[in-house]
Amino acid sequence: MTTRDPAGGPDTVTWGGGHAAPAVDGLPPRWRLERPLGRGGQAEVWLARDTELDQWIALKVFRGGLDEAWRERMRREVRIGRELVHPGLVRVYELIEGEGSTAVAMEWVEGQTLTHRLTAGPLPIAGVIDLASQLLGVLAHLHERGILHRDVKPSNILLQLNGGVRLADLGLARPLAGAVDITRTEAAVGTPAYMSPEQLRGEPLTPASDLYGLGATLYHALTGGPPFEGESGFSVADGHLRAAIPNPRVRRPDCPRWLACFIRRLLEKRATDRWPNGAAAQAAFVSRRRLVSPRVWRRAAVATAGIGLVAWAVGLALDHRRGPTHSAHTSGDGVVVLDAAGKELWRTRFPGFTVQQSLVADLVGDREPDVALSLRSDGDPPAEPSQIQVFSRDRLIETIDVGGEALSRHPRQCSAFAAPQLAALDLAGDDHGVLCWLARNSCSYSSELGLADLHHGVVGPLFVNAGHLHSVAAGDVDGDGTPELVTIGINNLLGYQSAVAVLRAVPRPAGTAFLPSSSPDDLVTWRSGSARDGTVRPVIAYTLLGLFGGSPTIEIVGARHIVARTALRTVRLDAAGNPEGWPLFGQGPDARLRFWDELVDTCYEIEAGAERPVDRALAILDHHPEVLAEDPMHLGAVLLLSRSLSRAGEDPAAAAILLAAAVRRPDSADLWIRRATCEAAANDTGAALESLDTASRIGVRTSRTGEALYQMVRLSAFAGDGPRFEHAISQWSTKFTNSLGGSRHSSARALWAFFRGDWQDPSLTAAEAPDPGLPELRIAFAWAELARSGDAAPALARARELSARPELADLAALLEAEALACQGQLERAIALAAQAHTELERLGREELVYGLWAPLADHVAAKALAAQGRHAEATELSARAAAAAPACWFGQPPTTR
Repeated sequence: MTTRDPAGGPDTVTWGGGHAAPAVDGLPPRWRLERPLGRGGQAEVWLARDTELDQWIALKVFRGGLDEAWRERMRREVRIGRELVHPGLVRVYELIEGEGSTAVAMEWVEGQTLTHRLTAGPLPIAGVIDLASQLLGVLAHLHERGILHRDVKPSNILLQLNGGVRLADLGLARPLAGAVDITRTEAAVGTPAYMSPEQLRGEPLTPASDLYGLGATLYHALTGGPPFEGESGFSVADGHLRAAIPNPRVRRPDCPRWLACFIRRLLEKRATDRWPNGAAAQAAFVSRRRLVSPRVWRRAAVATAGIGLVAWAVGLALDHRRGPTHSAHTSGDGVVVLDAAGKELWRTRFPGFTVQQSLVADLVGDREPDVALSLRSDGDPPAEPSQIQVFSRDRLIETIDVGGEALSRHPRQCSAFAAPQLAALDLAGDDHGVLCWLARNSCSYSSELGLADLHHGVVGPLFVNAGHLHSVAAGDVDGDGTPELVTIGINNLLGYQSAVAVLRAVPRPAGTAFLPSSSPDDLVTWRSGSARDGTVRPVIAYTLLGLFGGSPTIEIVGARHIVARTALRTVRLDAAGNPEGWPLFGQGPDARLRFWDELVDTCYEIEAGAERPVDRALAILDHHPEVLAEDPMHLGAVLLLSRSLSRAGEDPAAAAILLAAAVRRPDSADLWIRRATCEAAANDTGAALESLDTASRIGVRTSRTGEALYQMVRLSAFAGDGPRFEHAISQWSTKFTNSLGGSRHSSARALWAFFRGDWQDPSLTAAEAPDPGLPELRIAFAWAELARSGDAAPALARARELSARPELADLAALLEAEALACQGQLERAIALAAQAHTELERLGREELVYGLWAPLADHVAAKALAAQGRHAEATELSARAAAAAPACWFGQPPTTR
């Protein structure tokens, strides 16, 4: 797909037989074919003119003989492509079906494929790094929306003349859940030179499969050839399946070690040894941390264990009188393990970590006590994830990174995870403990419940909740002879309500990874765990209990009943998680699960562009009367539906549904906080501030005052509403008298100064860390320093450092765009700002803070466009920024600055 002039310049991709247009029976006259751009095994790509819109497009014309399955695949490509908007993706416009042929109209991109570029030799190191950076951003975007590309390879990567990279051909793409693979069931599809081992074997794919294709592509770009070559497709596939992972530094000695390590981890044979998705790989790439594969650490642990075994045997012979492990005492980064007589057995330190908890129990089934340690990485952000390390005597036998599944489910949350809370549960009745952990984000949602059954070789997260989980217990609740896990916590996204989850905890075969489930607010993951596709759902029940007061705990898991308690309230539930005294008590799990399934499906379809979305949302509120008679479940349903309506652009309807629900639930500040987010997304800041004021008054009776005040500070600073801003700070002083009071006030003043563009304000030069509830100030401080000094290099470095924090990634991209524009890299700055605007506007429909920064993206792009002389485009973006942010410096016309 390479050309310099759409009107008739020389082609760089040609083939024999001239440029005769292919026969497309029934091709409407709207599409005028000009000349070929490329040819593949099934299709030809032509440059064409859309005569109705008067624009150039790329027309992918499939040759005859396609069966209905292939046609359905093309329809799916168009459906997926229309929903995806990202500057790193080639847009798909329309499917054209003639009587004998099929064609797909796509965006025409000026440039060349990576395949064509590599005919001239490998890329420079800097080019490979830039290629990886841009493609990781695209894959993170796809994976976050539950889409797999499944054919990442050089011929599907377009290199634009301005340095941008575009990923094309969603023909093999499919949703992670809720879709049937209609290409070739249980067969490998893709290109063997870049296909993952699991794809070659015809196994179910995950986002890690796309990462393997990326790894093979980067290896090719770096060394000039794919990682495995052979005379036949079979020999190439055999290399992917069995051969050792090649080190690119052997063929390219100047490759940095960190980059080689990153590519080799992408090429791991086991999907679980790669990163779980594009966002996780992108974070590791940017921070250059956690690049070594878990396989390498496992091998090192085995070797270390072998050496340690000799030392252990010698020590045991010297002191045979020592008893078995009895207790472990932690202090700082160290642990001391003692026997029952108080005699020291062994000790060790963990530099860079703080040991938060120790647990002594038989975890491997040998009737000898083992030691599990909960470790929290030091630093902000932490240099490493929180960990669990398990020792048998003084041998390290297992290291578990925690929080990864929770982060991948909620990538916009703060990335710091607290040390996991450990417990040993007897799930199999064989007197050995299964290690259970609760890991939660230290300053935001979400949290993860995981299990490590070391006796059966099963380790992994089991359940991810959008909010903190506080306790877990086990027991045979339903009397079927197998244990269940019951956990309780808070769900931030469904009204900050207490929630109980009942989970299956059936032992799995050795080496089998867990397939985590989630709370229903994660639409994609909940759908992927649905029983309708033949899988066993880990979640038996998920019940909202309302505002519980305090930190809830599971006190009893008995035969057919559960007791949850706080200091102020006790709730008894049946084995299906139905509360006593509520309509479903004693009725089993089916009614509640059917409700969640229909609600999640409805929300998913609304966001995918279903017709009459408001009617669909209102209809489900008339169904399931027994479930929706429970006020907490009704509140959760309204919050989920309003979020999906807002994501679909129906902000006024979402606000109306929330207002109606507030009559029924006058004690829920979350309804008003969510309503304010919808109103702010519709640029009605006055109404949004009124809603936040209502939320703050309701929140005084609950725990939600802080959230309402944080949002009021943000929005009033953005809107330049001084009285509201001072009112919010005054309320902070009244409610919060702890040591954070001064930090909150200073941070709030800094936010006000930033939105005014007052770079000399003392609060914007403060050295102390900002209030953790306003993480965006890290970007504001760096922006202010750039504005004062004019030195783009420190701002660029800071932007790339902060991009490793998921909650700041898009804001950091905006800072990077501003720094690049200052350095004269205008095309890259425009592309980054456009991408940031798309993401911030989308995220602003979920969390108010992001929408406030979207107009700044318009401002950055407009300034760069004006510097290129593209004044009409610059004026359009400036006007949009002015309409959205009239009280901010970036909403003012450039002539007044």
